[in-house]
Amino acid sequence: MHDPIEKLKAFIRCRSVSTDPAYASGMEDARAFLRDLLGGMGLAVETVSTGGEPVILARREGDPSWPHVIIYGHYDVQPADPFELW
Repeated sequence: MHDPIEKLKAFIRCRSVSTDPAYASGMEDARAFLRDLLGGMGLAVETVSTGGEPVILARREGDPSWPHVIIYGHYDVQPADPFELW
């Protein structure tokens, strides 16, 4: 079992500012983190191309009669500018 606080800290360390191309590697880090986390939970993970940043889609495979849950969120953040106010 993983420590959820440590996982959250690792995710927060991803510099995922989607509005700034200088942070492209941070966006990829965030996607890789989510793929690894969700895949490690036994979900089938897919990266879906879009007109912008890709969507990470994870599905539980199994009996189609099982209940369905949809969790929707974003993995990017707003730029911290102006830095001197932080």
